[in-house]
Amino acid sequence: MTNPKNSLSQNPELPESTTARTSIGDVAGTAPSKTLGHANRKRLFWQAMSMDLRQRLPLLLALFLCCAGSYLLSSRYMICTVIIRGRSMTPTLRDGDQYLLNRIAYLFREPRSGDLIVLHDPGHSDMAIKRIVAGPGDTLEVRSGFVYVNHERLNEHYLAPSTRTQPGTANNNGAVVLGRNSYFVMGDNRAESEDSRFYGPIHRDNIVGVVSL
Repeated sequence: MTNPKNSLSQNPELPESTTARTSIGDVAGTAPSKTLGHANRKRLFWQAMSMDLRQRLPLLLALFLCCAGSYLLSSRYMICTVIIRGRSMTPTLRDGDQYLLNRIAYLFREPRSGDLIVLHDPGHSDMAIKRIVAGPGDTLEVRSGFVYVNHERLNEHYLAPSTRTQPGTANNNGAVVLGRNSYFVMGDNRAESEDSRFYGPIHRDNIVGVVSL
């Protein structure tokens, strides 16, 4: 005859054991699933990034080449920086000063009297900065310490007070008549400038650009 106490003491253990096994199984089964899902998401993210980069690479490369080409074009043929060396343009420009050189300004207008220009120096193998004082068709003469253009004294407000201009070897014999595409240039520091008074008028092709102050 079965003991009722034994039956009551064994029956409650079955649900407890089943519940415990189920809980352990759930925990053990879900942890790898979450880890696997996170790894898949990371892999898919980097795959998408890689695909997007491959699609955009030609555009990015073209943009880089355009930027590099624009920089080289502007710095070589349009705008660049010049550094003043020497004292031939004092007091207007001083040694060590930096200014912008506009290389394309004369594509839209002709050089004119008063312009500060960079030119291929006929007296040397480098470049120089001078001021245009007379242009094509003008008659220039230096006498009594002053510059005369077309028989009128040139108003040179940019010179230091009491500056006197002396003729050079190229115009020591009197007036100089400038031909087509010819320009007479001088430095503002007349006592220390080697310019058209010594090497004569310059040709239009020798002018590199105009200096922006």
